[in-house]
Amino acid sequence: MAYLNSEAHLKFILELVARIEVLEALLFELEEKLSQKKTSKNSSIPPSRDQKGNLPGTKKKGQRHKSMGRKGYARDLHPHPDEIIDSKLKKCSQCEGNLEEKDHQIHTEYDKIEIPPIKPKVTGFRLYACI
Repeated sequence: MAYLNSEAHLKFILELVARIEVLEALLFELEEKLSQKKTSKNSSIPPSRDQKGNLPGTKKKGQRHKSMGRKGYARDLHPHPDEIIDSKLKKCSQCEGNLEEKDHQIHTEYDKIEIPPIKPKVTGFRLYACI
């Protein structure tokens, strides 16, 4: 460097300035990429993690009302359950008064169906032969 004349120094400085401009443009581009919010379109984040936009008219207001003109449906109770459990209260949940046998009325009735655990059936075989 010490051997360069003023013209060579000027040329070298101009090359360095051009390089700096290119590097600054690249740095600006990379900083823009980093400042972007990650979405499923620009990263490996699954679409379920994307923030959903505000869609007009999707919010429901008030309570849900029953369907008009249509009855609800439930499975019929089993005619012969293996076991029946009567759950009776000792005190009224509203007035805290004692309840006698005659005061009880069925409020809800349902079946709880449990599938028993699967057990393998092991069959042993013995083969006989003449000796």
